[in-house]
Amino acid sequence: MSAVTSMIEEIKRVLDEIAAKYRDQLDVSDKEWTRCVLTNIGRVGQQEGYFVYAGVRKDGRPVFNDGEWLFDLCWLDYSDDNKWLIGAPLVLECEWGSRKNITDDFQKLLLARADLRVMVFSGRSNSETVETTECLKTFTKKLAETCSDDHYLLCGWSGEDRRFHFEHI
Repeated sequence: MSAVTSMIEEIKRVLDEIAAKYRDQLDVSDKEWTRCVLTNIGRVGQQEGYFVYAGVRKDGRPVFNDGEWLFDLCWLDYSDDNKWLIGAPLVLECEWGSRKNITDDFQKLLLARADLRVMVFSGRSNSETVETTECLKTFTKKLAETCSDDHYLLCGWSGEDRRFHFEHI
């Protein structure tokens, strides 16, 4: 199994656990969803030995290495002496708002040079989640710099069936 495939499977597992936790709770705030996603996916990156950077808020979100760095969450790999950035295994954006807000955040991922780019977002219904997923896929096709070995994981939460829908492109 490739490193990217392993990351995808682990992220899906973590998000499915979060979905199970919140499935029956209808009053979870966007801030709480984001905190939970960034905390749990950030912990996976730490367990893999990466420097993890995530947004720091007053709501108690754990502080990883140095707070937010360009993206809502990223895993960075440095040289043995921690002097040189040598790679970005993962970058992630998390947006629970409108489709415009989702696509605005997703466009940041289009420009990232990372092994895996992850977009976590929400839709009120299954059809809205699917439509947003299709819209994001179109962005990747339209970008001239898209390469055949680029990997995106689209993780759309549906308020209708209370679960994540995943698409790896």
